Amino acid sequence: MHIPIPGVKPEEVDITILNDAVTVRWEYAPTPPEESKNLHRGIQYGTFQEQFSLPAEINAEAAGASFKDGILSIHLPKAKQSKSRKIRVST
Repeated sequence: MHIPIPGVKPEEVDITILNDAVTVRWEYAPTPPEESKNLHRGIQYGTFQEQFSLPAEINAEAAGASFKDGILSIHLPKAKQSKSRKIRVST
C-alpha cells in the first residue's frame, strides 16, 4: 500500500491496525515563505486521515512502514491461515 503525502515528516504519521482496518493519520502545516505571507494560496493544511478495509486477516506484529520521497509505503503481510484438517469420528 502506498500513500503520497509530500511535505510531511515521518514522525508526523500515525498508523493504526485494528481488526480488519488500517488507519493512517498525519498532520500537514506548511510554513509559508516570507515573501508570500500576504498571498492566498490553495494549499490544504490540517489533520488528514485515510482508512482502508483489509480483505484478509494480517499479521500486525510483522507489519511495517517506510517513507521515501514523500511516499508512505506500508507493508501488511497476511496472517498464516489455519489449515483445514479432517477429523475421524471414532466409535
